[in-house]
Formats: sequence, C-alpha cells, structure tokens
Amino acid sequence: MPKAGKTTPEYQKIAGDLHRAVNGGKFKPGARLPAERELMTQYGVSRTTVRQALAALSADGLTESRRGSGTVVREYQPVRRIANDRLSPDRWSVGRSVWQSDKGDRIRPEDMTAKEVPAPDPVAAALAVSPGTPVMLRTVVHRLDGRPVQRSRCYVPRSLIDGTPLADGDPTDDTYVHLAAAGRTPVRTREEVRSRMPAAIERSALGVSAGTPVLLLAVTAFDADDKPVEVTEVLLDASTFILEYNVTS
Repeated sequence: MPKAGKTTPEYQKIAGDLHRAVNGGKFKPGARLPAERELMTQYGVSRTTVRQALAALSADGLTESRRGSGTVVREYQPVRRIANDRLSPDRWSVGRSVWQSDKGDRIRPEDMTAKEVPAPDPVAAALAVSPGTPVMLRTVVHRLDGRPVQRSRCYVPRSLIDGTPLADGDPTDDTYVHLAAAGRTPVRTREEVRSRMPAAIERSALGVSAGTPVLLLAVTAFDADDKPVEVTEVLLDASTFILEYNVTS
C-alpha cells in the first residue's frame, strides 16, 4: 500500500498565503498585516498556529514586530556600499568618514569610543604583529535614519599613531586621518565578506530579528610599502546594504 503523502502544516499554509500577498504587492513595505484575531477567524485556527505563521515570516526577514503596530512588512531602503570609492582621500582627508561614501548625510555615527587594548590573535595576524601588541581600538555604531545598521571596530597599532589625538583616546576623526598624519596613508584595502544569522548580542547591537542575516566584513588597509596599518571588523544589517565591487579587467 503506498504511503500517504505528508500534509502541509496549517501554519505553513497561512505563512505561504501571506508571503505571496506581500510579494504580490497587497501589503506594501511598512504596511501592517492582519491582526492575529483576524487571521484566526479567517483560517479557523488557534492563536498558536497564527503565531507560528507570523514567526515563519519574521524568520524569513519579511516582517518585523513593532510596538503598537503589530506585524508589519519590513521596509527595504538599501544602502549601496561602493568599495572602489571608499579609499578616496577626497572623502576622509576633509573630515568625511570613509563610511559616508556609502550613506551620505543619512548616516549618524554614535557611541564613538577609542581605547588601547592588546591585539586579539586574528587582528594581530592581519596586522603582522605579535598577539597582545598594544593597538588603539576605535568603535563606532552607525545609525541610518535613526536605526542602528552597522558597528565598526577599527584596530591600529599604537606605535603608528603615537602623538595623534586617537592615541590619546579621541575617537572623533577617522583612523585614516591619523594614519595619514603619521605618514602611513592607506592606499589599498583587502576585504573579506561573510554572511550568517546573527548571534544574540549582534541582534541586540543592530536591533534585528533572528531571521535577518548579518554581513561580517574584515577590512585590512595597507600603506604605500604594502604594510598592513589598520584592521576593521564590520557588522552590517544585511537587509540594508548592497555591496558593490567594480573590477577592471
């Protein structure tokens, strides 16, 4: 006797209907989905089943919960991060952060700190220094239209920037400004990109749901002698950024 086919769980059917409705334009970005009670009545199911369906949409990064608004469709206003433009001295030499090449005036750097720390093993390896070597760590949380979308941690060997404001714990200017003042201007970068689901502490830092992936960038800057002078670890909300790379053949 042939085995009976598996029945699709009811919550998956509801999630599928809502997914198609969003993709078909019935619910625009920022729009509120039907309330739990409406869905319970429409489908004749329990509140638990409805919540499973809504959780599935959230896990796909399609929706988010907002206090006082219920479940709404995520608004996607992508920021195009153009890698080739980011090292231009025309930007950082006049006090504009390299990250402003991506976001312009929509970005607001906040929670800026700078302190001396021993170089963690991965950072030491990228900078070609011994683990534990004193480095200045500059941390910045970036907000886009008021929402945290990026956290960057920049490591610079303390010996390269002695006598600069950064070495005294002033996080105001971009690290490239201090490196240039010390005669170690970055001229090229190497960038490694990974994507995964966020850890709990990363969800808290960016205010994203468990279903929204994050991008992790490891950016190493090199001077004219091809010596590594800075390592930056960047955590990005993947739903916000488009990474663009222009390669000339």
